[in-house]
Amino acid sequence: MALSARWGEHFRVLAAPDELERQLPAVDLLIEGNDGRHVVVEHTIVESFSGRIRDDVLISELARIVEPALASKLPAKGHFRLVLRPDGLSRRADLEEIATALAKWAAATARELEVGNPHSAPRHFATDVLAPWGLNVRLERWPGRDGQVSVFRSVPQDLEELRRQRVREALAAKCPKLAAARLAVAESILVLESNDLALGNYVDIASAVVAELKERDDRPDVVCLIETEIQPDVWLIKERAGIFPDLSDPGPLEGSAPAP
Repeated sequence: MALSARWGEHFRVLAAPDELERQLPAVDLLIEGNDGRHVVVEHTIVESFSGRIRDDVLISELARIVEPALASKLPAKGHFRLVLRPDGLSRRADLEEIATALAKWAAATARELEVGNPHSAPRHFATDVLAPWGLNVRLERWPGRDGQVSVFRSVPQDLEELRRQRVREALAAKCPKLAAARLAVAESILVLESNDLALGNYVDIASAVVAELKERDDRPDVVCLIETEIQPDVWLIKERAGIFPDLSDPGPLEGSAPAP
């Protein structure tokens, strides 16, 4: 455990209250440290925007249908990017129908696009709204990787506010539980988890968390971020009286990733 290495303290799990108490709010873990010191721990996933994980799943499933369907059907020179707006997909049941319409539109549109260069805009891309789903789509043509096509999701224009909102919701759900449990123990730890380095790294998330913590009077003693997209890297956002960005060596902490 990364905090064990940082603090020189051995922890053992005493109980998982949330698995025992299903009717009332309960913390995820009760752990014991050196000299019988008790600590309560809560964990939650922080998305860059609400629904991102589900959005990822739907985009990936759509890509598995559309990309093979367009293989060898687009102009050979250059590669193509099909870009969808976040939250554009709402139902898995619609994916087959959407994929068929999207592939048909892309095949017809691609022929009219120039290969992108510093002077080609806007002739190297096209946009449309696919009915009846109201799906905003964009097709771009770029040099290299001839004949390839990939499906992407665009970055929300208000990403920072969406992240703040998601962090606010996470803190509202977890901080009161930790504060209540903290009355009977020595310390409280909130563990945030993210697997989305493309849209939110440590600095992005820590900045949002610190801004939201300023609005609360039930702040945990320690707040960690675990980035899991590549390997488990643990960062500190709040360590007792210290808080981002004024923390010494906040991470990745020694012992974050398992030994190879």
